[in-house]
Amino acid sequence: MPSRLRVDGLRTRLVLVFITIVVIIAGATAGVVSFMARSWIYSNAQDVATAQFRDELRDADGAR
Repeated sequence: MPSRLRVDGLRTRLVLVFITIVVIIAGATAGVVSFMARSWIYSNAQDVATAQFRDELRDADGAR
């Protein structure tokens, strides 16, 4: 017969609640950081591409 995890005492409940809260906060933090990093990377790549395109247009206009 498999033994079940007993959640009888107040200390056990508090530890489980604390662990659950920590996991939820860590997951939310990871999600927010991931979203911000992705936004920064896309924005940076777009700025670089725009600057390169502007430079190419300036060089093509100057070659005439």
